[in-house]
Amino acid sequence: MNKNYTKLNISTKILPDIREIINDGGEWGMLNSFQIKQIPHSLAMKDEFLKKLFEKHKFLIGVLKLEPNNVYNWHIDGERAVGINALIEESNSHCLFIDNIVNDYVFETSELKYQVGEYVVFNTSIPHMVINFEKERYMLTVKFSEKISYEELLATF
Repeated sequence: MNKNYTKLNISTKILPDIREIINDGGEWGMLNSFQIKQIPHSLAMKDEFLKKLFEKHKFLIGVLKLEPNNVYNWHIDGERAVGINALIEESNSHCLFIDNIVNDYVFETSELKYQVGEYVVFNTSIPHMVINFEKERYMLTVKFSEKISYEELLATF
């Protein structure tokens, strides 16, 4: 088992609807320095995977936007230990995890290479960062209502 992330080999079926929400001209809120738009629960329930997941673990779902030529620096998500993500469209961006701290300036890392629309269970308790280039990066993200660990969530699949 990968301690940082697990690709589920399941793709979202609601990408066209999500792209409409991204481009609808509506306001973006802020969440931990990311811009965010919440996805309506009714839309999420059109996706069979999300519908089954919601029966086991209640959640909120939204789209995070990171502007071009921005870095979201090393961090762990304090309010959640696990999430599920899916990249909405191709972008020249990189998500890195710290695998080992060599010293104050050097980290051994691994990269999560997203496939558009594919769900990934993301261990947010491991230090990670995002580097984005060229254009906006849009990520569908699931935030669970309960405190659940990466390992506990994987055990439900």
